[in-house]
Amino acid sequence: GVPVGMIQTMDDVAAWHPKIQALHAYWQSRAPAIGFLPARSMIDAADIPNLLPNIFMLDVIENPLRFRYRLAGTKLLYSGDRELTGMLMEKAHPNLFVAPPYADYPACVREHRVSRWLGSPIFDWDREHVLIERLLLPLAGDGRKVDVILGLSIFLDANRREL
Repeated sequence: GVPVGMIQTMDDVAAWHPKIQALHAYWQSRAPAIGFLPARSMIDAADIPNLLPNIFMLDVIENPLRFRYRLAGTKLLYSGDRELTGMLMEKAHPNLFVAPPYADYPACVREHRVSRWLGSPIFDWDREHVLIERLLLPLAGDGRKVDVILGLSIFLDANRREL
């Protein structure tokens, strides 16, 4: 198997949690043309209602590169025990920049990289889960410059059952 926490290629999609697979497939279906990224406006909550509790969106802020929660689904609110919408990631998660998976966020913006993370929680969640499976997907209003990250987090127990 792939070591926990490794960025995985699209060949590994079959090993992903079904909700992660579903959002990835939906994102791919929204791309306007080969070589262009979908825009935030192309993502319709009505198309993916069963994924909404696990979804988050981050606005990309430049110079310096930072991320602000545009929205956070109810599963994220429960796990973090606080409202995240409108908060900068670095304020919501004080150890953000030293956590190894943080590199996925700038890579999503700069390289249009899709990434999946499976590993121990890196943020200060305080619930009973022991693993997080997370997907990051780039969105770009003009098809090229990433201005929003679409993400989905699944909280899992020790037996990899969703909480």
